[in-house]
Amino acid sequence: MNEPGSPNRRYASDRMGRRQEEILAAAREMLTEGDGTIRMRELAERSGVALGTIYNRFGSKERVALEAVIDVFRNRVVPWEQTANEDVIDRMMERIASAVAEIRRRPPFARTMAACYFGAASDENAGLAEALHDYPASELRKGLLELHELGALRGDTDIAELADEITRAQYAAVAHWAKGLVSEEALERSMQRALLQHLFVWLEGSWAEKLQLRPRLR
Repeated sequence: MNEPGSPNRRYASDRMGRRQEEILAAAREMLTEGDGTIRMRELAERSGVALGTIYNRFGSKERVALEAVIDVFRNRVVPWEQTANEDVIDRMMERIASAVAEIRRRPPFARTMAACYFGAASDENAGLAEALHDYPASELRKGLLELHELGALRGDTDIAELADEITRAQYAAVAHWAKGLVSEEALERSMQRALLQHLFVWLEGSWAEKLQLRPRLR
């Protein structure tokens, strides 16, 4: 069974799928209006779906909000296979730039995601923080595997663990931006540094020089 927010989520019927998307579309509108608050009764009115049905499916407005934004970022940030540069580090930078562009385009969505990622776990948001983490981490692993195949990473590198560490560090940069601690202009650079500083520790021999990590860190 797929977790909520999964890109492979399936519905019991076409009608259920349409109702779900109507709810999430209305929620996305509400997140970008006024104070960005989802009010469940208003959500029911906008989506044309009964309030009880919404609660039965989602359980809380927090879960509605997260499911509403997860797929937006997943569908708009450039997939690893579609990055255009030949250099692996440049391709990683391209994905960061794509994510930051979407954050700038939809800041309420990004704030919602950061709040969930670092929020306390509960039955209401079960699985959502993991869904937020797993997709960018899985894409990052693809780049790290390419570096490994080039011989650039140390032999004792745990690629999955490294991808997790970088992903957490990049979400931390977004959380700092959401709290006003990092400017929008500095956000992309903060996410780049989160990547490069972790890579610097695990690159083999002269690969830091070959990949020009020091100039990129400046």
